[in-house]
Amino acid sequence: MKRYFGIIAAVGIVLIVLFALSAAGTVTLDRPPEDEYMPNRSSYNTGTTGTRAFYQLLEESGYRVERWRESYKNLNRPGSNAKDASLIIVGPYNSYDWTMKKERTELQNWVADGGQLLIISRSPQAQFGDSVAASSKENGYELKGNKPEDLVEPNSNILISQPTGLTKNLRGLAISKLAARLTFKRNTVVIEPDEEDFWDDETSTPPPVQLPTPASKIPPKSTSDIPLPPPKATPSPNKMPIVVEGTQNGVPGGVIINASEKLAAPVVHLGDSEGAVLAECAYGKGRVIFLSDPFVIANNGIRQGSNLNLAMNLIEALGGNQRKIFFDEFHHGFQSQGSSILTYFRGTSVPLIFAQLCLVALLLTFSYGKRFAR
Repeated sequence: MKRYFGIIAAVGIVLIVLFALSAAGTVTLDRPPEDEYMPNRSSYNTGTTGTRAFYQLLEESGYRVERWRESYKNLNRPGSNAKDASLIIVGPYNSYDWTMKKERTELQNWVADGGQLLIISRSPQAQFGDSVAASSKENGYELKGNKPEDLVEPNSNILISQPTGLTKNLRGLAISKLAARLTFKRNTVVIEPDEEDFWDDETSTPPPVQLPTPASKIPPKSTSDIPLPPPKATPSPNKMPIVVEGTQNGVPGGVIINASEKLAAPVVHLGDSEGAVLAECAYGKGRVIFLSDPFVIANNGIRQGSNLNLAMNLIEALGGNQRKIFFDEFHHGFQSQGSSILTYFRGTSVPLIFAQLCLVALLLTFSYGKRFAR
C-alpha cells in the first residue's frame, strides 16, 4: 500500500485541481448587465428582461405550460404534441438564423391548421414578413442601464381602443415607451375594370355619359348574329383566388387577394394614431395575437400597473386551461437533448467532470498495465 501511496496522492491532488477549475469555469461571480439594449427574453432567465416570473406563475397556477425546444418544422410532424396547442414567442432572439423562410413557413402552416400563436416582440415581421410592419421607438431612448419605472409610459390608458376581453381590467396599464407601432397589409392584385368604369382623376377627365338607346330604335337582330361568349378558364383548385367585389381602398372593381396570404384584417385592442400595440388576426383556421411590447411580461415589467391583468387576458385568449401553452425556447438557444440525464445537467460542470474522470481512469489503466520491473 505504501508503494502506491505517492501515486494515489498525486491522482487525488489532480482530481481536486480539476474539480476546482471546472467549478470556477461555471460559476459567475458578477452577473453581466442586463437591459433593453441586450435583453434575454428566455423563460429560464431570472434577470430583469427574462420571463421566468411569468412562466412560473402560470405553472404554479395550474396552466399546462411547457417549453418548446425543437425546430418549427416539428410543430407539424405527425403525432406532435403541439396539435391544438398555443405557442408564445417572445423576442428578440439571440440568434437570427431562425428567420429563414423555411422556418417561417412551417410556423405559418401550423397556425393556419388551427394553432394559436402569441407573438410578443417589437419586430414581428420576422415571423410574418412584409404583412406586418413595425415602427420602432427604441431609437429615441437610452436603452443601457435604464430602470423599469423610467420605461413606463405614464398615460398608457389612452392606448385602450375598445372594450374587449383582452382589455378587461386594464386601468392603470403600464406599457413601456419602447412599444413599437404595428401596421398590417395584405398582398393584393387589382384587376383594372373597363375604361368607362375607371379613370385617373389626375391625368384625365371622366368619359362622357352614354344615354341608353330607346328600345324602339334598336334594330332587331337574329339570334344567329349574336356571338357566343368565350368559355371562362377554370383556375386550378390549388391556386383558386379569393375575389372581393365592390370598392377596396377607394379602388372600384374586383380585387383578387392572393390565397397564400391568410392573415385577416386585424382587430386592434391597444393602439393610437401611429399604429397598433395589441392586435389579433385570424389566420386560416388559427389565430395570431401581436403584442409589440415584451416589457409587459418581463420580470421587471409584469408587476407594473395592470400588466399582469393584460398577461392573464392573453393566456385566456389562447385557450387558458383548455390548451397546452408552449414557450419557444429553441430559438433562445435551448435545444432539446437526446438524453434526459444530459438535459438535467445541461449548463453545469457535471459533464466536464465526468469527461475528466474518464481521462483519469484511462491514465490509471495505462499506468497499471505498464511494467516497471523485470
